Amino acid sequence: MRASIGMSRAGKPSDNAICERFMRTFKDEEMLSRDYVDVADAVRSMRRYLEVT
Repeated sequence: MRASIGMSRAGKPSDNAICERFMRTFKDEEMLSRDYVDVADAVRSMRRYLEVT
């Protein structure tokens, strides 16, 4: 038995509220609050955030 891929309907973020809330928190706490030196620095920092959180 194969699992089907779940997707929200267009324009309906409430269909996937947990993921949407996580992305908002991630952007607020990590992406918008830091100044990255370069792409490698951004990747390291985001990875660290995801591993700790």
